[in-house]
Amino acid sequence: MKYHLGLCIILWFYKSLTATFTFGQIANSPYSSQGYGEPHFTNNVREVGMSGLSTVDASPLFINQQNPALLQHNKLTIFDAGLFVEQRNSTWAHEKLFRSYGGNLMYLALGFPVSSRWTTSFQLSPLSYVNYQNRRVVTIDGADYSSSLLESQAEGGISHVSWANGFGIDKKGKISVGTSLGYAFGNLIYQSYSQIIDSLTGLDNMRVGIYEKLTLRGLVYKGGFFLTDTIFRKTSLNIGFTATNRPVLHSFFQRQTERSTNIYTFIDTLAYQQSSKFQLPEEYQLGLALERKYYYLIGTEVGIIRGENFLHPTRGKKLRNGYFVNIGGEYTPNFQSVTSYFKRVTYRGGFRYIQHPWYLNNESIQEINFSAGITFPMPNFASFNFATVVGVRAYHLTQGVKENFFRFCLGITINERWFVRRRFD
Repeated sequence: MKYHLGLCIILWFYKSLTATFTFGQIANSPYSSQGYGEPHFTNNVREVGMSGLSTVDASPLFINQQNPALLQHNKLTIFDAGLFVEQRNSTWAHEKLFRSYGGNLMYLALGFPVSSRWTTSFQLSPLSYVNYQNRRVVTIDGADYSSSLLESQAEGGISHVSWANGFGIDKKGKISVGTSLGYAFGNLIYQSYSQIIDSLTGLDNMRVGIYEKLTLRGLVYKGGFFLTDTIFRKTSLNIGFTATNRPVLHSFFQRQTERSTNIYTFIDTLAYQQSSKFQLPEEYQLGLALERKYYYLIGTEVGIIRGENFLHPTRGKKLRNGYFVNIGGEYTPNFQSVTSYFKRVTYRGGFRYIQHPWYLNNESIQEINFSAGITFPMPNFASFNFATVVGVRAYHLTQGVKENFFRFCLGITINERWFVRRRFD
């Protein structure tokens, strides 16, 4: 098993080096052009199956990427990886706009205990995705044989590498705190073009466009707190809290204009490597859950996204405060069963409501999604994890551009015991 874990670590470093080029390949989503893109909630596949319930998920067999205080419960060396594929259908007033597909790496994480009260982890994951393309043809007033092709697209995303640590305050592990320090990096690219087409000759008479690119770098901090205590029999009450600072990323801005015909192309650089600030929203999450270790967990969670603090160097402040509510849980019939494999399988489900910080026509964008998940245990505490999410987003959930989506997530978790002092040769 140690050789398998070593191979996973080699792949982890390889993926870390190539992740900049792979992140951002989600399905076409019009709303990802807003703000800093489609936010990626830092949940592992197990937590996705519970609609993101994470600040109170104190499982010792999985790395909790949302609340660093829960790392203290991991007493084994753990390698965790996840990816997803998705389909999105966008409609306007019941008219189908497009259907698209995409997928990406969700996370790579490695954690191990340093002492009986201290566990550390390293993680690579996205902070946001951007992928949007739109084309439409409009008739030019007074020009019977000419029309204009309008194109707009956005792509890229923000990724981050983080180092997290969880510390137990008391010997029984009832109270723990944690911190996470991350380095965020990425590119956001926006392009808009207008092209005049002569319907008689089929020639493209003139193409005018603008190209903008933001290169982002900066630090992200997060703190976490966790409290648990037995309230009856073997059932405990868990309380978790996390807070993310108001990250200010350094951005380098580039803007170009383009004018072209069938004969020539002229590109004018308006700004190049211009330094500015890109400020992400701060976030807070509070969770409450009932848990019987290895049997069941049921809880709820609320989160606040301070979108009013967002600042884009070229688009200004175009976000509002948002929030979300999660309800989820899991159940394992009998994790110690030796007569039935499926009694050791864990089943999950959940519901999430989100009021995004984006807005359209002065109305906030809302989202509802439902999730289900399952974990198949393997020898030596390893597991294969699966989750599906089905949801819809729009303003008032029915108006404007309505986006229906389906996401399938796959994860693998490997547990191993390292750094054990030998008693015998």
